[in-house]
Amino acid sequence: MLTCRNIMEGGSDYVDGQMTSNQRISFRIHLLLCSNCRRFMNNFRTTISYVKALPDQDKLSEEKINEIVQAVIQKKTES
Repeated sequence: MLTCRNIMEGGSDYVDGQMTSNQRISFRIHLLLCSNCRRFMNNFRTTISYVKALPDQDKLSEEKINEIVQAVIQKKTES
């Protein structure tokens, strides 16, 4: 059984489809059982979509990244 730490560390591989079938199944089982990790993955996906929508993705400053993360957190808390 995966831990919450495994979910946080493997989030990119999961979203990018870079897991084996067994890893993906274990990941999904954990997400079914853990609401905190589901929330984490939803925020993770939302952040990725915001970053992809930005122009000049290669030139993101640390300040801009922090703004994006804060916007995602705010949006999620309003929901």
